[in-house]
Amino acid sequence: MNQIKNISATRIGETVNVLLDGQMIKKTFANKEQSAEFYRDILNYRNNPTEELKDQILAKINKKYRLLKADFLEYCPNDGEFYLKGYNIPMPTLLGETIDDYLEYDFPTDGLVKFWKWLMRNPDTHIRESLFDFLSKYNFTINDEGYFMAYKGVVLKKEDEELNSYIEHAYKEVKSALWKSNPSKYVVYRTDSDEEKGKLGKTKMKTWERWMEKDSHPEHILIGNLKSLYDALEDKKDSEELVYTDKWTGTMDIVLGEKVQMDRDLCNNNPDETCSAGLHVGSSKYAQTYVTKTDTVLAVLVNPMHVVSIPNAETDKMRCCEYFPVAVAERDEDDKLIVYDERYYNNDYSSAQIEDIEEVIEEMEEQELDNVQEIQLSALKDRLIELKKTLSDNS
Repeated sequence: MNQIKNISATRIGETVNVLLDGQMIKKTFANKEQSAEFYRDILNYRNNPTEELKDQILAKINKKYRLLKADFLEYCPNDGEFYLKGYNIPMPTLLGETIDDYLEYDFPTDGLVKFWKWLMRNPDTHIRESLFDFLSKYNFTINDEGYFMAYKGVVLKKEDEELNSYIEHAYKEVKSALWKSNPSKYVVYRTDSDEEKGKLGKTKMKTWERWMEKDSHPEHILIGNLKSLYDALEDKKDSEELVYTDKWTGTMDIVLGEKVQMDRDLCNNNPDETCSAGLHVGSSKYAQTYVTKTDTVLAVLVNPMHVVSIPNAETDKMRCCEYFPVAVAERDEDDKLIVYDERYYNNDYSSAQIEDIEEVIEEMEEQELDNVQEIQLSALKDRLIELKKTLSDNS
């Protein structure tokens, strides 16, 4: 074993000063517990110098050593870049630093590695280099399969869309932090007059009873109690597929558990144009500012290889050519978006993608590929194997 020749240390709060083979190294931790654990490893190594303890100590104080001990990374001293083993597309700096941080604290890195394998398949160099920084800046989350969660504002697209939307919007409005009221105390009605024929409205049940008692609003026709109508709508959602559409064009069919796609060639990849052709998704903050408080917001999974454009402007939305709706996001008491019930999960999206990936691989194998495309093909084949294995393990 290539042992550490000489090591000593002093611990002061969150900091451990290490003298390693004549080199002074200062290591500061997030808290006293972590610094105490590291200091204890050094003391144990001095008494019993094992290979395992040496690796733990060096991994804490030497970034290159830590990353190179990971069997999935390679380091190129010529350009100072880290690469996923077997590929020669350099990893974005922040992604490499994040993986390094995960390794230091023994966090699982599978999701980040899979994210990079997907991202290497993206044909846009700018996206490959900047997407992870963008996701980090605007607080997106990346799951174990390398997809990230985004949000999309939508409206119902059905024959009874107007009534369903009104019920849903009225219910959320009454329960909002502004109103802080009980939907069971409200009723929904439709107006049957020449001036406002078909117009929907709501009022408190006591007000409605007073109207009926005095016959003061004969033009209003009662539809039902707001809470009962909302509960019935939720039951309807559970029993059948609701079709949503985008707010901008109102032409798309958006259904939970089904991919939403657009030809990549029809999407605008110009980062200087914030509003243009493509499927728009964004952070939870974007969804909250773009949609009204009574709109429907869907939580969607996005594969990084399908991102088309990240605007240069200070905005937390992007354009992609595919996303996968997994749930309806609700608002908590602080008006923040929360996903209580994901009806569709990683496996559903992974299953939906396997056939697509196989088609892409088949098309690529019939073409003459440049070096980058060869790497992307290899990454796709690896991900296909991983996806099939994941689905098999979870079945």
